[in-house]
Amino acid sequence: HFVEDIDEWKKVFDSDDPVNEHWPRNLKDNLTPLQKSLVLLAVRTDQTIKGLQEIIDKKLGKEFLEPPSFNLDVVYNDSNNTTPLIFVLSSGADPMAELIRLATKVEMVERKAAVSLGQGQGPKAEAAIKEGKEQG
Repeated sequence: HFVEDIDEWKKVFDSDDPVNEHWPRNLKDNLTPLQKSLVLLAVRTDQTIKGLQEIIDKKLGKEFLEPPSFNLDVVYNDSNNTTPLIFVLSSGADPMAELIRLATKVEMVERKAAVSLGQGQGPKAEAAIKEGKEQG
């Protein structure tokens, strides 16, 4: 049926939102979320994640699609002098305001060292880690 409906499938292919676009022969209404994901994989690989998210939503619930909230106070309370907090950040993430708030709250703002890596900052980061190990 795909070849017979090629013009309609082209609309799906060209759509900005192929997941919500009308599919030929109302096919989308008769498929399981897994089958819809497989069609998306064949027609628009860039939209496959949306199909997989629908499977997760239907089988497990929306809470499995949302990242858990991050509470720095709770995480800090779970850390100790041998279990430090290490942040691996994605582009654009900036936890500095939250870190300064926590440092102020626990009266450690003068003891914090912040180093943004890149452009020769490695030695500064190493020195800050060494100082933290030796002086706490």
